[in-house]
Amino acid sequence: MISSITTIVTIILAIAIAWIIQNKNRNNNSNGNHDVTTNTNIFTTPDGKKANFQIIKKSKGSLYQALIHGQTIDLKNQFGLNGNNVKQFLSKSCKYLNKEIIIKNLHAFQFLNKETQDILLNNRNNICQYPSILFSVLLNTNICIFITNNDDKEQWKCYFNDYKPTHRNIFILNNTNEFNGLLLIKNNNITDMKKFHLKRENWRRKKKKKEKKKKMNNKKQSIAETFAKKNTPHIFYRTDFETWKARKEPWDGIYFKKKIMESLTGIYMKVNNPHFGPYFDPARPYNRLQQVKPKHAYDDNHTMPMSTFINHVQSDDDILSTDTADEKTKSHHHHHYYYLSKEIDNIDKSLIQDIYPYHELLRLNPQKTSINCWIGQSGVVTPCHYDGYHNIYVQLSGYKMFYLAPPTLRNFVKPYPFLHPSQGQCQIDNYMFADDNPTIALLKPGDVLYIPPLWFHSVVSISPSYSVNAWTEDVNVAHVNEIFHTKLPSILRNNKENSNKELQEENENILNIMMVIYKITYLIFEKDDSTTLMYFKQLNNRRYDALIENQELPNIEIPHNNKDWLINICSKGNLNKYHIFQIRDVQNYVKTIVNKFMSDKISSVTRETWLSNYVEYVLINSLGMEYLKYIPRLISIDMVRCGEKLF
Repeated sequence: MISSITTIVTIILAIAIAWIIQNKNRNNNSNGNHDVTTNTNIFTTPDGKKANFQIIKKSKGSLYQALIHGQTIDLKNQFGLNGNNVKQFLSKSCKYLNKEIIIKNLHAFQFLNKETQDILLNNRNNICQYPSILFSVLLNTNICIFITNNDDKEQWKCYFNDYKPTHRNIFILNNTNEFNGLLLIKNNNITDMKKFHLKRENWRRKKKKKEKKKKMNNKKQSIAETFAKKNTPHIFYRTDFETWKARKEPWDGIYFKKKIMESLTGIYMKVNNPHFGPYFDPARPYNRLQQVKPKHAYDDNHTMPMSTFINHVQSDDDILSTDTADEKTKSHHHHHYYYLSKEIDNIDKSLIQDIYPYHELLRLNPQKTSINCWIGQSGVVTPCHYDGYHNIYVQLSGYKMFYLAPPTLRNFVKPYPFLHPSQGQCQIDNYMFADDNPTIALLKPGDVLYIPPLWFHSVVSISPSYSVNAWTEDVNVAHVNEIFHTKLPSILRNNKENSNKELQEENENILNIMMVIYKITYLIFEKDDSTTLMYFKQLNNRRYDALIENQELPNIEIPHNNKDWLINICSKGNLNKYHIFQIRDVQNYVKTIVNKFMSDKISSVTRETWLSNYVEYVLINSLGMEYLKYIPRLISIDMVRCGEKLF
């Protein structure tokens, strides 16, 4: 009897151990730590350079697994895909690519070689049969396949027209219908230029570890506070937001068509172009200048029944009928792109119940937070921009791609001037595909992304997408507002009561505010002449140079009897020699502004952005709107030339 019981217990234990091992392997596979064997081989890369590759072998030789195995650790964090969900992602995305104009508007279509483009265009009704090409074009990643079939010579086949070692590349080995990942482990010709690497973590696991360590404090962990402490973009999955009704039902086309029967206003609509931006605020000062016009026109206040809007989002079936189109449009198919971005209460007040509890979205600054709803169809693009807020973005259903770049890349993306209606938007259209290779974040249903204030980002809907986010004003923005609204000394303020000032006196006022700006900048950059001068040159290059050259801003000289008056005065040299710095109010003002800028409430990463905004703000505040047309040239040319004499 005892022997029988022992035998049964032994069998049960063996089954339990086998189940644990199997389950552990399954979990490892879901996290990208696949049960694989590896061999190291030396191949030439697609550009003919020798490099070491690790061949990741798996028994099935699946293409989907090969797409995962060929990713670096950093790419795995950016995509968050494994062999199972990459197949699901591609199958859910491909069915919306049913028209030529949609395919051509895919955000990486322009980089595909001609052969690959033709495959997509000629197989619109069967496009799901090309998963590796879809992976490449949807995720802006060059797939390079090393073919070793018996019938062919060994050769690389890449989908992008140009292979660049510094870009996102995934290498695959194709040997007689078996696919294996090729992990590039050593290449002396490549240097990693990226300064930021995205992290993706399981929140429940991290939260459990943190609470275990801080058990004595009995303090629950906050995802919002954890995000803000990191102060870099980060993704958590398996968060507490999974309990939301909007995740369990979930939010999708079927739900919204049942939920909201009324018409909706404020829908964005654009024909044949999925790029909704750059945003244009007509209240900004430069809108008064005749050269300033919106770059991309689109209807931002379209009205239609919610069910009609959702039909557009889900079906993408809205080509203009030829019987209603004019002669010009009959020869072209048109496609309408739609998306919605609104505070959740302004869509339907009952929607807030779908994201309860939402206290984590409000935690960072409850009085200065807005919760917004985002619904967009496949292919819709929000161009590159930065926001002055903390952004906690929850993907409820569908897929979205975020392209992220730190504020330090401001010289590359070239944000519009602070006084411009497109302030905060990027002038560079091809930011997503730049040589600097911005970090990407693929958001899957349930993923939560954090974007810190002033980080550049652009967004692409890979499929019909439903999301909510919280914009929270940084508590340190109040500190920045204090800088902007510090009262100017009387000698620097525009005297509106005296409209008959002599030209010479007006020019002296311009010189005074210029010298104060120079002095503040010089002290912020620790009295370094070359760094101060470089700042003004870069301010011109990133914000003004292209706009003036393209006549999108005026290039008007400040009136003066002597054309070289400014250069002659600046040639004096030493800043401290200027009489304005002998005035006590000016001394105190300069000291106050410098101290506020150097406070730890402004990070070194964002300081230069805030300083550039301040320079523009203080010029218009000091000189007045009557000098608005002169400010672009004053910043882009005069302050650089004068600086070259001073520093």
